[in-house]
Amino acid sequence: MNALPDFRLHRPATLDEAVRLKAQIEHPACVAGGSDILVNLRRGLAKPGDLIDLSGLRDLDAIERIGDELWIGALTTLARLTRDGAVAAAYPALAEAAATVAGPTHRAAATLGGNLCQDTRCVYYNQSEWWRDGNAYCLKHCGEKCHVVAKSDRCYATYHGDLAPVLMALGASAIVARAGGLRRLPVENLFREDGAHYLTLAPDEILAAIALPPLNGRAAYVKGRVRESVDFPLTGIAAALKREGDVIAALRVAITGMNSAPLMVDVSKLIGKPWNDETATLLSNALRSRATALATTLAEGLDDAFADDPRVAVIDKAKDDSGLVRNDFYDWRKEVAALLDGPDHFDLVVIQIGVNDNQKLRLDPDHQLEPLSKAFNEVYAQRVDEIAAAFRDKNIPLVWVGLPIMSSPGLSNAALVFNEIAKQHATAAGARYVDLWDAFSDVNSAYKASGPDINGAIVRLRGPDGVHFTLAGARKAAHFIEPEVKRVLEAKLQPPPDAVPPDQSAPPEAVAPAPEKPAPEKPLAGKITPLNEPILSPGGALAEAPKASASVADKPAAAAPGRSDDFSLPRAPAPQPSP
Repeated sequence: MNALPDFRLHRPATLDEAVRLKAQIEHPACVAGGSDILVNLRRGLAKPGDLIDLSGLRDLDAIERIGDELWIGALTTLARLTRDGAVAAAYPALAEAAATVAGPTHRAAATLGGNLCQDTRCVYYNQSEWWRDGNAYCLKHCGEKCHVVAKSDRCYATYHGDLAPVLMALGASAIVARAGGLRRLPVENLFREDGAHYLTLAPDEILAAIALPPLNGRAAYVKGRVRESVDFPLTGIAAALKREGDVIAALRVAITGMNSAPLMVDVSKLIGKPWNDETATLLSNALRSRATALATTLAEGLDDAFADDPRVAVIDKAKDDSGLVRNDFYDWRKEVAALLDGPDHFDLVVIQIGVNDNQKLRLDPDHQLEPLSKAFNEVYAQRVDEIAAAFRDKNIPLVWVGLPIMSSPGLSNAALVFNEIAKQHATAAGARYVDLWDAFSDVNSAYKASGPDINGAIVRLRGPDGVHFTLAGARKAAHFIEPEVKRVLEAKLQPPPDAVPPDQSAPPEAVAPAPEKPAPEKPLAGKITPLNEPILSPGGALAEAPKASASVADKPAAAAPGRSDDFSLPRAPAPQPSP
């Protein structure tokens, strides 16, 4: 780490003085416990000319009841949150979340306000100065582009605070001090989804406290991380639930660790329903959809691939959370029929489906098929047959793209089954099948979130959920579909076989010159051919080594006596040169 940069240290005695200093000074930084900002200063991630020390504002470390709300000062340490009786009794999920942050010595210094306002993190940002300099910095600090999403105009660094999602699920408010008084806003409105500018605080504003309303129901927080202590959350989910009998009367869910801000999850579809497999699937889909900050569709990858080709227009008909299992949510067989009879004209159709299909298949209210059972697979195959046949009957080329490997072993196993069904049944109806499995797995056929893009650079290819693509991943997937699109284009450009040739008797000047055929586009990468591919040699195997020449003796000639390679015993005397 680097030495601390030079800065002027300010120690205001009151909150009003701190607000005034923050408004007067250009780009200052605030510090309390220092567990986040001091590390960043030592790494050269921030070089403020002025540092405002808030640790002396003792009126901001109080925990008190104001009306029916519990107010917690922004300077309250996390260690105190874990053991405060009022917090533990009324909001145990908050105390439990505080106890998961870092280690005991960190919690003794770290504060509630600091945990909420902590910097976003990224593998390209949280590095040493010389590493970042060698990689041309990044959009968040001193650079001009985001290395995670190269064409993005915003930073995709992710937020990893533990307390924010709990406070959001509990419906807490942030109390912000500014010149002229206080303002109040929901905790979720304290953040924006931009890794470089993730807080909505104005230059003259300081987070002063958090106000918690009464909890009517239950709340909990779960956190996933590599180690069971110290580590930031890879993902964190908080929920506050109220039930009336078996029915979900109220529910608030928030997430952290996967986006550039902690986010609320839309769970309105669950309200008024009992908790069962159906509502569990709805919640799972809502979480997956909200946690895909870097996710994009295959259509966006294709659109980027053919951005410079005026002959190609990509029409995105993807539908979030849809599949071939649930007809009540979105019936793709009916929608395909409507698309084919609609006003849009398609020269080629690309389908990738199945991410949301690892769930029970309901034939009627009393008859459900377990996912991946024999009966389930047979019905699923029939639906693939219907869709593929619909395009075949309209003479529209269809490319069915297989699902890539996913971070969840269960989802990956299901994807393999869906891929095999699609490969057999869609191709039987005349579709082309594109396999993406190896392109998004490592040499051991295991999931990997990052890998080489179409230019060979190692970038993030998959979203935080381990399911969806980033833009670079979608572009890589599109690379494997490009040959099929170009094949269709070339077929469209070829004249029909019964076309009438131009009149040969007409004078040469009367015949319009044929347009110059554009040079074939050089592919970004050649075809990857396994060494056991039977087309490597005319005989269907690797080329054989040349046979030994007949002029080569079966045994090497014996060494001359006394020569360095003569190992015979007893050793013969070396011949003496002639006088």
